[in-house]
Formats: sequence, C-alpha cells, structure tokens
Amino acid sequence: MGTKGATRIPLLLATLAACSLAALAGAGLLGGGGGDRAAAGGLAGPTAPAGVAPTGSPYRYVAIAPSGAGITVVAQIRRRGGRVERWWRLRGSYSVPSLAYDGTGGGLSADGRTLVLVEAPTERAGGGWTSRFAVLDTAAFLRHPGTPQRHAVRHLSLHGDFRFAAISPDGGRAYLYRLPPTGDPSVHQIRTLDLASGRLLPRPVSNWGRGSARVEGGPLRSHPAGSGLPIAASVSAGGRRAYTLFDGNGKHPSLQMLDTVRGSVVDVPLPQLRGITNPFMLRLSLRDHERRLAVIGRPPNLSHRLTLISLDTATLRAHPRPQLRLARANSRFLAFLRVPRHPGNLLGRTGVAGYSMHGAPIEIHQLGDPAIRRRVLVFACIHGDECAGGGIEPVAFGCPDPRADIYLVPRLDPDGAAADSRLNGRGVDLNRNFSVAWRLRGNRWSPEYSGPRPFSEPESRLAARIVRWVKPTATLWLHQHHGSRPFVRAWGQSVPPARRFARLARIPFRRMHWLAGTGPNWQNHRYPGTSSFVVELPWGRLSPELKARLGAAIDRLARQIAGVGED
Repeated sequence: MGTKGATRIPLLLATLAACSLAALAGAGLLGGGGGDRAAAGGLAGPTAPAGVAPTGSPYRYVAIAPSGAGITVVAQIRRRGGRVERWWRLRGSYSVPSLAYDGTGGGLSADGRTLVLVEAPTERAGGGWTSRFAVLDTAAFLRHPGTPQRHAVRHLSLHGDFRFAAISPDGGRAYLYRLPPTGDPSVHQIRTLDLASGRLLPRPVSNWGRGSARVEGGPLRSHPAGSGLPIAASVSAGGRRAYTLFDGNGKHPSLQMLDTVRGSVVDVPLPQLRGITNPFMLRLSLRDHERRLAVIGRPPNLSHRLTLISLDTATLRAHPRPQLRLARANSRFLAFLRVPRHPGNLLGRTGVAGYSMHGAPIEIHQLGDPAIRRRVLVFACIHGDECAGGGIEPVAFGCPDPRADIYLVPRLDPDGAAADSRLNGRGVDLNRNFSVAWRLRGNRWSPEYSGPRPFSEPESRLAARIVRWVKPTATLWLHQHHGSRPFVRAWGQSVPPARRFARLARIPFRRMHWLAGTGPNWQNHRYPGTSSFVVELPWGRLSPELKARLGAAIDRLARQIAGVGED
C-alpha cells in the first residue's frame, strides 16, 4: 500500500483503512458499481459512501476518515479485484462529495487527474460559516520533505456555506452550491471556484433563489424549477454535463443540467412527477449512448423500477411515453390476422397488437376460423397482479376449434405483471380508465387511480381498438379476487350470456352493477346488442381442472354464438 516518498502511515490507521475498504468491497461498492446506494446528502450532507469512479475508469476513489483522528486516507482502488493501487494521507476529516441524496459520488474530473474532497462546513465563532475543500492531484505522490516533487494535496477555505455540485472535465473549475445564512437548502446559488487560484469567480452561474435560469440560446425563463433538495444525479461520460433532479419542495419537481465547460445552467420543470409519494426513490440514468436521460421510479407498491419520464439530452424535452411503439397505420393494425390461411396457420395465428407504457409487447391470439363473423374476445391480466387467466387455453382436444372464432389477449398489462402490481407502468388502474361513467379517482400509484382523463393510457386505448376491430359478439374480462371460488358477474344486456357461460363452466353467477370507468361498462354502453362480462377467478395459481373447465366453456360459448353448438 506504500507510495514513493510518502511518510509512513501508522499501523493502526492502515489496519482501519484496510478493514473499511474490505467492508466496502464486501458490500459490492468497490466493484463495477450497480445497485442502490445509501442516501447520503447532496445539499444536506456531503458524503458519498461508495466513493467515485468516472465512466470507463478502472479505478474507484474512496475517502476514509476515522472519527476524531483528524486524518483522512484516500485510496485509489482497482475496480476489478479491489486492489489498492495508491493511497494518500490528508490532514482533516474529508470525504468524497455526493451530488444528491441518492449517494452518487462526485468530485473527480473526467480525465481522472483531479479529485475534490469536502469537509463539513463549520460555524465560525464570530458568526458565519467556513467551508473547506482539499484538491488532490491523483497523478502525484505525497511530497517528502527535501524532495523536488510537487505536493499532491492543496487545501482551500471559503467563507460561507458551500456544497459541491460538479467539476469541469479538465479539473480547472469546480461548481458549488452556496446556501444562504439561514441554511435553507431549497434556496441557493451556483458559484464557480477556480481550483488553480482557489478563488470564486465574481458572478453566480444562476440565482436559484429567484427560481430563474438562463437557457443557452434562449431568453431568461422564470419558474420555480431548480428549487428544493437534489434527490438524484447523473454525469455524462466526458464530465461536461451534470444532471440533477430536484424535488421542488414537493410542488415543482425539476431537472437541472449544468454545462461544466460553458458554465451555464438549464432548468427543466417536470410536472409529470407531481404526486410521487416518495421522490427520494427516484433515480437518473443515461441511456442509448447518452442520447436519453431516464427518470427511474420505484413506487411503494411496486417491486422494481420503471421509466417514468424519458428526456432527449439534446433538447431536454420529455417524451411522455418512453419506449412506446405503436402500430402506426390503421391498415397495419392486426395485419397478421389477414394473412391467407395456409397449412401452418389453419386454426391459429399469434401476433403483437401493440405495446405497453414501457414498450413491452401485448400479444393477441386468434384461434379457430377467422371467417366466422360471430366472435368471442377474451381479455386477461388487465390488472398486473391478476394474470392467472392468461394461461387458459380455449381449445378442443388440444387444438383450436374450427367451428369457432376466438381472440385472446393473455396479458393486457405486461408492465404491471412484471412488477406484480395492479397498476400499469404509469401508476394507473386500467380498469378505471375507460370513458363511460369515468370520474377522477385517487392519485397516481394509489390502488384504483383512474388516470388524469379517460383513455389516457396506451393499454386501455389498445383494448378499445381491439374491440372496434374484432367486433366481438361476447367479451370476457378475466380477473382474480381474494376468495377461494370463481364466479361470473354481469349487469343489464350481458346477464343472459353471462349466465350461460357460468352454466357451461359450472361456476356461480352474480348480478352486479358495473363500476365507473371499467371496460365492460364501456362496451355495454358503446356496443348495444353485444355482451361483455367479468369472470372472477380465485387468487393464486389455477388448478389444472379449473383451467381445463374454463377453456372448454369458452370454446363451447364460442360455438354456440357461432350457431353450431348445443345449449
């Protein structure tokens, strides 16, 4: 662990550093990265527990400051294998700065040559604050007295409460947040620190206390963007662009883009994030060779993260439906169903009808003879945690029935299914998003959130489009409930066909009013003379016997509707 010309590190400190590094490596923080990191500060606290490593660098830099020792050890660690390549000892208790509350490390220039370390601001006896920084030249060794080598570490002090924001790619300038004397982190300036002279440039980059930021090539915009606490951050591979997501004090979430070469700031309001219960779960991720910046969210009721907003990094415009690919022309919609029959598709066709909020394909299967005009349509998994019905196969003797025409959508909400959530990828209950009797209900990510308007979601619009194209005589919506027995429910014009299906499947029937904004309610009002009803399946996996019974009942209902089956 030694370095040329360095003073000998005390055995106790070396042991402590080794143990700390081993603990970080064991926690997976010194390898290739990934995973969540502890919320660690931003404007509220300067520590990045996992250190910092620029994209593509083989090294990670970690600062270790034993409590009360007044000494900091900075280690250069090879990311693969965790070997300590070099270390430096500094006076004071310094840490690698974090750029936001998600613990994203900062302070290292893109060329890997300059590392800025921070010390917690201290209050002076006569009033006011003092902020201390250490600038480490990672290419230099510690200077031994009497040698001509340059010193690796320079210490800088500033009057005021400053927190680290970004560093230029060449390590010549650092950008700092300056908090007002009140210490309120929601109102601050961005100041530029010349690292060679240790002096602040006279003019702030922007004055966020007034909620304003100058956009390159455009006028001065005035809005409350850039306020609040920094909750997530990401830096481009070359270090030129530093992106920070601010919570906007719960009312005006926004994205800041700081150009570390030009010293300019752009603020982008993100009203799409209003209503997020816990914004500190959000993350930023650069994708597609840094052409897109994704805002990743993991709402409380989901088990994994989803892309909530995708921004074009060239224009910083948000795409409201990230990764969404739709069938572009009506002539191409469900075109595979028009393919002439041949020996390979006499009794069945499968294709992609559309895509979910986050780009997952939504398939539709056609079983039987498409020349039959009286058809049955089955929707399963409109709620992502109620997908057992997607495994039901309405076939006779192991193959589709040529005397029927059945269309099956096994998974209408693939994003919710991936997250085991009732809601879609934007936190909307699809079965409250249809237009008939729609009313605003709940908030985003609440269990029955209806969406901001009818048919606001691509999945509900796709379901309506499929209904219009197929023109089914009967439609079955497969759900699951927390009871142990299945049943069929319907109202109005759909009661007779629903009773018939319940009798075929040998399960109970219940006459129940339609709920507001549901798919069956919309169909029953929009398409008189047809039927649309709900089959409630028991929670959990279906027994093989029940699946077979339901599949046979769908097949028999389709044959009866086509006029070739017995009652």
